[in-house]
Amino acid sequence: MAGLGLCLVVRITQGQTPAISVSSPATTVLGSTTPTPSPAPQDDANSSPRERGRILQKRNPIASEYQIFGDLGSSPGADVDGEGVDFRAFFPSGNLFADSSPLLSVGYRVNYNQLSGVAKPGGDFHFRQNFGADQNWVVSGRARSSSSDRQIEHYEAVWQRAADTSALGESTVFFLDRPRYSLDSIQTRNNTYRFQIGREFSPHHRIYYRGAYQDYYEKFYRNRLELQLGRGEFAATRPFEIVEENLVSGSFDNARTRRYFGDTRNRRERQHHTVGGTLELSPWALDYAFYQHSWDLTTAWNNWNFNDFDLDLSYRIEDPNLPEFSLANGADILDQSTTQFSSLRIHDSATRDQDFAWRLDAERKTELAGLSVWIQAGLLHREKERRSGDDRRVYTANPDDLFHLSTVENDRAPGLVIDDRFELQSGLDPAKGIQLFSNEPSKFVYSEFRSIVESAPTRYDAFEEVIAAYAMTITQVGKWTFESGGRIEQTKTHSTGTVVVPEAVDDAALGLFLDEVRDPVSGELLSLRKVPASADYTNVLPTFEARFDFNAASNFKTSWFRVLMRPQYFDIVNYRRIGVPTRSISEGNPSLSPTTIDKLRLAYSTTHSSFGDFAAELFLIDIESFFYGAVSKENILENGSPVEYSVSRVTNGKSGRIHGFEVQWTKSQTDVGLLDRGSVNLAYTYSDSEATLPTRPGENLPVPERSRHLLKANIRADVGRWSLGADFTYQSQALDDVGDIAERDEYREAVIGLSVNSRFHLSDKTEFGLSIFNLTDHHERSYEGNPIRKQRNQSSSWYAVAEMTRIF
Repeated sequence: MAGLGLCLVVRITQGQTPAISVSSPATTVLGSTTPTPSPAPQDDANSSPRERGRILQKRNPIASEYQIFGDLGSSPGADVDGEGVDFRAFFPSGNLFADSSPLLSVGYRVNYNQLSGVAKPGGDFHFRQNFGADQNWVVSGRARSSSSDRQIEHYEAVWQRAADTSALGESTVFFLDRPRYSLDSIQTRNNTYRFQIGREFSPHHRIYYRGAYQDYYEKFYRNRLELQLGRGEFAATRPFEIVEENLVSGSFDNARTRRYFGDTRNRRERQHHTVGGTLELSPWALDYAFYQHSWDLTTAWNNWNFNDFDLDLSYRIEDPNLPEFSLANGADILDQSTTQFSSLRIHDSATRDQDFAWRLDAERKTELAGLSVWIQAGLLHREKERRSGDDRRVYTANPDDLFHLSTVENDRAPGLVIDDRFELQSGLDPAKGIQLFSNEPSKFVYSEFRSIVESAPTRYDAFEEVIAAYAMTITQVGKWTFESGGRIEQTKTHSTGTVVVPEAVDDAALGLFLDEVRDPVSGELLSLRKVPASADYTNVLPTFEARFDFNAASNFKTSWFRVLMRPQYFDIVNYRRIGVPTRSISEGNPSLSPTTIDKLRLAYSTTHSSFGDFAAELFLIDIESFFYGAVSKENILENGSPVEYSVSRVTNGKSGRIHGFEVQWTKSQTDVGLLDRGSVNLAYTYSDSEATLPTRPGENLPVPERSRHLLKANIRADVGRWSLGADFTYQSQALDDVGDIAERDEYREAVIGLSVNSRFHLSDKTEFGLSIFNLTDHHERSYEGNPIRKQRNQSSSWYAVAEMTRIF
């Protein structure tokens, strides 16, 4: 058996008996409850662009975007599995028989996206029923369907350092190499089905089954224009301007465009099953659960690329969010009759996850030296296996049978995009493209070499196993309550990735030989090898909390605890993927170590009848071996000439420290002026951080993904049959990815979110709801090193969900 977890919790109380129940696993954010970013009903159909790219990924508990506000000063407890893994949410807590949800409810919803101007329907059906002679059975189920038709507009850019700066009169100059203007169209359908059944044999013995199935489908199309200025020559004879070592205005002769069109179909099927129960055998109470989960993601992706050649392009940056460009030689960037086909990549990829987990928790109450003692113990075993691969067929243009984009162009052009400031070409009609591919195969030349070397590095297997055990004690002496415990976790990982190795450096010690292929241009022989990697480590995670109750309304808490964050499965795989069209390289890092996080909290909380609830906390977080995205540059030979590629990989920082404070205030009151009831919730976190990186010695960097300021607020009001609310979030700038030099660091700019919602009760059993998300249409933006060098400016607009619910 590969993973073992044992948890023992002892709780000793004198006088008042503290409530205790076997805990359900939940992610902790350094002592808070699991962060769940995105407001309901933010399901997969409405997931943000940032979240869409994070399917199957663990979340970073240090990142500000995953912070939530909760019980200040508390420890998560040693019984909590502190890592964000899928299975954690499917060990039910609480009593299914105490469910107070309606016996039957039906809902209809409409999801409207402002940018696309399209509304899509959905629905919800929920039931619950007790049955049996003694009503000792309960069954409940829910079917939910949602869909969306969305558009996302974005500008992206890659900046390069000029190789020859003599004409510019500067030692270091960055120029805008590849500005990209894109429109994404996304149509989604998300159907989920949940079912639960339980039986209560007695008040001391209950069993249950819980299952769920998700069927998610996505049709995704991207229309992108990329200006490849760096493929041309800088025109020093024409006017140029440099600001802070950045070329903000310049001209390039013989430049190119790359017109990219991605036609993608994603299908995700997910199912999970949990069987468990609760058994009270005096003096012990037991909770047990067995869990199985599978996640299948299949993707069919047609990746089309076209080029324009011999363009004399000029650009000027007055607004870094959207630079302007012009053509000097009279060409029309919207004319697709001269845009030449260059390559087609047909991807068939699949990722399959299989999870298995079980846990056993036990607790009892006993007496020790006149004190009441609670003992909780538990074991956890979980294992996760992933298999992933992408079979690519690469086709290039036939020089004797060329065709142009106008042959397969869309009948409708998207027009102005990115705040109506940029006119995008009509682009490719995917149906016409595939029809041409089928009917006229002579126009497409299959590249066996590129197909093999691009497909191989995408194939990998990864396996992770965890065994954990915990123990906790709680004792109450007078006004003091003490909780202490510890958790030990053993982790084993194993992965196999595929690498492509030049014959000159090929070594049998790397791994199993699979195949070999010869580069038709250079003649070099390349070997494909299956390379293993593994790790085996054990972590001890202590936890301590003390609380002093001044009175029933105020208390002081202090806690110290440690949590763990393991690497992503695919980050530890030996692989190296080269994206030729985008000049990018991503690679794995088998030597990644887990991140350990120690947090000290000091908090004061008070409740006042007129002022409300107030809490304040000071915290200190020490981080060892944290993860961060590292970006560097590497020259790759193309047709004998060096071309600069961007290389990204996840690596470990040495150490980091975050210190700061958090305050929370909640106030609710009835009969406030015209309001029947009103409430205000405010929460603010200040974080000052510093990180030490082995690649940047002596530099004072912030901890990646941690913002200095985080503010959340919500307001609720009830007026007659109306319930109104607003949610606001502000997150200040944060370092996202770390470059090899400061000029290559990527910063995500401040994020603002505003959502409003309302519900109108037509009757006791019928209500109408309307929610509007991202009401300010706030763009997600980032820059590299200097705000002039904008890398991303992305808008997904606001969307609204209207819903009618009827309870029977």
